[in-house]
Amino acid sequence: MNIIEIENLRHRFADGTVGLNGIHLTIWQGSLVIIVGANGSGKTTLLRHLNGLLNPSEGSVRIAGIPVSEDVRGARQKVGLVFQEPDSQIVGETVAADVAFGPQNLQLDPEEVERRVSLALASVGLTLLADKAPHLLSGGEKRRLALAGVLAMEPKIVAFDEPFASLDDSGIRSIVAEITRLKNSGYTVIVTTHDLEPVLSQADRLIVMQAGRVVKDGIPAQIADAVDGFGVRKPCKCGWPTNWRK
Repeated sequence: MNIIEIENLRHRFADGTVGLNGIHLTIWQGSLVIIVGANGSGKTTLLRHLNGLLNPSEGSVRIAGIPVSEDVRGARQKVGLVFQEPDSQIVGETVAADVAFGPQNLQLDPEEVERRVSLALASVGLTLLADKAPHLLSGGEKRRLALAGVLAMEPKIVAFDEPFASLDDSGIRSIVAEITRLKNSGYTVIVTTHDLEPVLSQADRLIVMQAGRVVKDGIPAQIADAVDGFGVRKPCKCGWPTNWRK
């Protein structure tokens, strides 16, 4: 079942810059999709159309069959976006308060908010930090907190924008573990990244973007070698597991 359907999506910014130029995509429910491309290729712009943070100049985006333009609130519940800079979406004075912010805005009962916060914090391993101030967290912990805030909204799709940027090896491993767990739990997961190696072995699909267009789209093993022609470092094959899907 296709959970995301994008038809002829075009976006032109106010200064005339073309961000997206005729995107046609469908994404299967429960899949893990990696989107790569050089800076300015349109990756982040595409993600921001999935939950109505940006509006198309032309074309349409449907989430679970419903146009985003007709139900932005619903799209934002179905599609959770974890930004490259987690500080931009952390608003609470404590870790728990931050995770509660979204469910509270849905005007849920306090008991339901508490349930969602507890489950979300447990799922990302932050339960013991519930009362800590977010600004005291490490970079990796902040990304997990941003993810917890997304999970508390109970989305169907989780999209990560450059989740490995500025993280050390420990932080990267932690985020990869979360991405893998989400995929194995049945979420549809989308990852934009410049660093293919951490999640390449888990991916069902690899999409390459350039100048607002999709230029490659297919099974990772078949197209990963071609990414360096589009401003992305080719992953080292020595890191690919032998049982990686062909």
